[in-house]
Amino acid sequence: QIFKQKAEEKGIQLHVLMSEKLPEYVFGDSARVFQVLINLISNAIKFTIKGSVSLEIQCDVEEDQISFKVKDTGIGIPPEKANHVFESFMQTNEVDSRIYGGTGLGLTIARDLISLMGGQLKMKSVVNEGSEFYFSLVLPASSDSQVSHAEPALRKFQHSLQILVAEDNDYNFIVTRDTLKKYFPNAECFRASNGKQAIEFSTEDEFDLILMDIQMPLIDGYQATAKIRLSDPDIAIIGLTASVIKSDLDKCIVAGMNGYILKPFSEVAFVEEIARVLKLDISEAQADETPVYTPGELDEMYIQYIPDKLSILRRAFASRNLAEVKSVCHTLRPQLIRSDMNDAILQIEVLETAAGWNNDMNTLVTDLIVALENRLNVILAKK
Repeated sequence: QIFKQKAEEKGIQLHVLMSEKLPEYVFGDSARVFQVLINLISNAIKFTIKGSVSLEIQCDVEEDQISFKVKDTGIGIPPEKANHVFESFMQTNEVDSRIYGGTGLGLTIARDLISLMGGQLKMKSVVNEGSEFYFSLVLPASSDSQVSHAEPALRKFQHSLQILVAEDNDYNFIVTRDTLKKYFPNAECFRASNGKQAIEFSTEDEFDLILMDIQMPLIDGYQATAKIRLSDPDIAIIGLTASVIKSDLDKCIVAGMNGYILKPFSEVAFVEEIARVLKLDISEAQADETPVYTPGELDEMYIQYIPDKLSILRRAFASRNLAEVKSVCHTLRPQLIRSDMNDAILQIEVLETAAGWNNDMNTLVTDLIVALENRLNVILAKK
């Protein structure tokens, strides 16, 4: 449905072929798989002048493996260029770039996401006949969409720590602070609202750890870390990033960070990465498996923060301001994931990767606003 209008405009047929053996539910990261398919199909349509684009999904039940293939009848890729198509900002030649447009990042993002899920993106292509991009993932079958893997026992550390949290988003800061208070109860937590403040505070006080958000106003997390490293080469710094692109994660280390935590973080990943970077003795920690927030507390936070985001989203929609829509979507993602709003998360995935405004964007933004409002009304009705 997302690509229906674009395909019709170009006279391209879209086909979806799915194996009858596919289970109804599988364990996996739906947002990442969705992002990959969006990028591959978008790329296929872009470089196909006539013919068709197809998505084929097959299943090996015994191996818990699902195979995906996006096939087109497009311009194809010359053999001498085949080894470079997954490089950032790479198109097969300058003429393609001028004719078809785009940054060339779609395949790079898809490759990195598939790699993070344990797979490998491969391709076959014949010039003027078309291309196939395919990958397989281990996605065990499940009888219930709500079943989740059990996580290892969390640990509570009693160490006295001074921790600076550099985070411009209020919701993200509160979640980070409350998680620290639960698993590091003797830690003192301070906030910097942007990279500039993080630099200033790090020179004024001694901290055991800085949790550094990547996307911040004035100075971003990469720049702030590099500047702090000039005066304090030993302080522990962990990046907080919503990006799953390998090149972005590598930049955290290149900038001088000791590690990174993906947002929205699981409590296990959060605690384990801090313990690893600070070299805390896990044998001294106490097991603690109670969650930081109850469902009721998550609802209260939704009521507190979503109305303001809705106002910004409506304003951006009225003015067709794509940059502002993307900015709001970026800030909404962690809260929607914690609220299990899977459909809204998928809408955000598409909006954040959109290259321009079209009729599909109108539908996506409208549906997102309705989903946010409906959840808000349900929560308020329970009070």
